[in-house]
Amino acid sequence: MKTTITKLVLSALVFLSIGSRTYAQIEATDIEPDTNKMVLVNLNDNFELYGVVKDLKEGLVYFESEKFGEIQFETSEINWMEEVIKSQLRYKKMYNKNSDHYFMIPSAFQLRKKDAYIRSTYLLYNSFSYGLTDNISISGGADFLHLIKSLSGNNEFGNLYFLSVKGGVQLSNKVRLGLGAYKMRFYKFDATMPLASLTLGDRNDHLTVSYGQNIQGFSDSGNSMIMAGAQKRINDKIYLVGEYIQFPKIMDEGASSQAVFSYGIRYSSGRIAFDLSMYNNKSIKNYFPFGIPLFSCTFQL
Repeated sequence: MKTTITKLVLSALVFLSIGSRTYAQIEATDIEPDTNKMVLVNLNDNFELYGVVKDLKEGLVYFESEKFGEIQFETSEINWMEEVIKSQLRYKKMYNKNSDHYFMIPSAFQLRKKDAYIRSTYLLYNSFSYGLTDNISISGGADFLHLIKSLSGNNEFGNLYFLSVKGGVQLSNKVRLGLGAYKMRFYKFDATMPLASLTLGDRNDHLTVSYGQNIQGFSDSGNSMIMAGAQKRINDKIYLVGEYIQFPKIMDEGASSQAVFSYGIRYSSGRIAFDLSMYNNKSIKNYFPFGIPLFSCTFQL
């Protein structure tokens, strides 16, 4: 197992190094005056300003706005701030609102306060996520098809659902720690699981390794879940995403007990992102060498 995880981590690091770095994330807590750097500021009322930070004194930001000229506002009014680059006649926004998740698994990044999205896979499995603060998010999702069958009393397969609360702290400029509590059901397997995640990188290019332990039979190592994910931003709209999940051994029902890995692309355009991923494991590849395709949409609210 350790050898497998080591290989996954090394592969993900190579994955992140593909291409040259085009983007650089600026956190709202890292405000530095720089008249040569164009930034986009989002205030608490979601009002957005393009311009440069000229000075910072006693909690006041002296900002040269491209549209409104020189203005001032308090640092507490800033929801988030990010660097932008000019491409022809428009700016490329660099804040990745989907950085808190890969295809299935979470990262240690959180949604910004009041950010929210609905995510749907084939319109059957749907989830909702909301940022309570800049450091705490809540999520929940369900497989509607089997849920409806359960309500009608005709579901022998079981349900798929989850509820979670997760928080994150920034340990350094490129290191984040996430801690979460999950209640989930994988069809016939129930789990109540604390989960820890370590993410290296920024919101555009990052690697995450996660470990969770089902509190039912907590001392049994077979109840653990190990996950790894990586994301690389290729250009203004396209990301490469990959992930690996080792489910608990207690799910020993054929293919469900085996490790699952996936790879694919994410196309993000405005408030909507589209994911096309290929899922595979030892059983699936006997029938579908490249995996089973899954198509998901994320709608920012």
